[in-house]
Amino acid sequence: SDPFDFYNLTENIVSTGRIADTIKGSKYFNPLMCAPFGFWQPFTLHPYWGFVIYKTMQLFDPKISLMSTGGYWLSCFPKVKQKSASPSQSKSL
Repeated sequence: SDPFDFYNLTENIVSTGRIADTIKGSKYFNPLMCAPFGFWQPFTLHPYWGFVIYKTMQLFDPKISLMSTGGYWLSCFPKVKQKSASPSQSKSL
């Protein structure tokens, strides 16, 4: 997952109202992935969350840029701690 890819998709939603120009079923065509041929990617909610955060931040500061709101995305997706392996799982046979 590339943050610049999510930013570009969010920028598409802001400017056109759509995540991509070509959508079929549950996938969209991203011409920037696997260049020069493009790639069909499954939908993800990250760009839409970015759009919601951007529009929410615009209520408080109408001149805020999309790039400036990017730092606030992290507060919506806190890092989840992973459980460490138990001693019995870490022993090799």
